[in-house]
Amino acid sequence: MRFFLFLASLFTFNEIYSQIVVVDVNNKPIPYVEVLSNNKHFYTQTKINGELDWSELEKLNSTDTLFFQLITFERVSVLKSDLKFRDTIKLQDRIQEIQEFVVLSKNKRNKYQIIDGCDRSYQINDDSVAYFMDGKAQWAAKIDKGRFNL
Repeated sequence: MRFFLFLASLFTFNEIYSQIVVVDVNNKPIPYVEVLSNNKHFYTQTKINGELDWSELEKLNSTDTLFFQLITFERVSVLKSDLKFRDTIKLQDRIQEIQEFVVLSKNKRNKYQIIDGCDRSYQINDDSVAYFMDGKAQWAAKIDKGRFNL
């Protein structure tokens, strides 16, 4: 009798899905990924830990396609029926190409200047100099009305 109850419970719960998490290529969860469907009246987002809320998916048919998208990642599409075989959705980074541009200024005055300096430090032991240390340093200083700030 127990065996039949076990089999009945397996068939009853065959539509239960495992938890799905949307991750990046480094397997870090991605929060607030938009989840759309070819069903025009469906929209949800992943939680802050990248998990997908299953109660939202219950509104969909198993033949509906889900689209996972975020502006900095490539869009991924998955059939709802395929989600029961997956526990993660991995999004690839979207490569944004921009055209080369040059920034020009009418004011040709330098905004920064390089200041070279040197220093000498020493240590005194028993009222006598034990050793010297010489050093060189370089700073970028902002020029402001003839003055500079370190």
